[in-house]
Amino acid sequence: MLNFSRAAFLSLALLFCGFAAAATVTSGVAEIKHLYVWADYTNGAVMVTLKTGTPEECPGGYVFFTGESGSETKGNMSMLSTLLSAYHAQSKVRLYGDDKLDWSGMAVKDCRLKLVLMYPK
Repeated sequence: MLNFSRAAFLSLALLFCGFAAAATVTSGVAEIKHLYVWADYTNGAVMVTLKTGTPEECPGGYVFFTGESGSETKGNMSMLSTLLSAYHAQSKVRLYGDDKLDWSGMAVKDCRLKLVLMYPK
């Protein structure tokens, strides 16, 4: 178990190094309030809002797109799967996003979701 924890920590550290230059916004640890999933015309947009702990930089929540081409698609589908699991299990999550990548399709500012941490009950 200890080896997995070290590997997970190193993976997260490397991930953060990859988008450290971006304006990373971190939510509090909270349950998911809503999951919104749009049809194909939005490039498979998914938005998540939290019950508490939403940062002021992302009042509309966090958004990502499942229809994006390339290597991001698999990662985005994994995030959707993790969010669905957390929502149905009522587990708490911490969300990390980039507040410089706002989705123009919304009236309220949101952040582009980059990482989901799910906490066991």
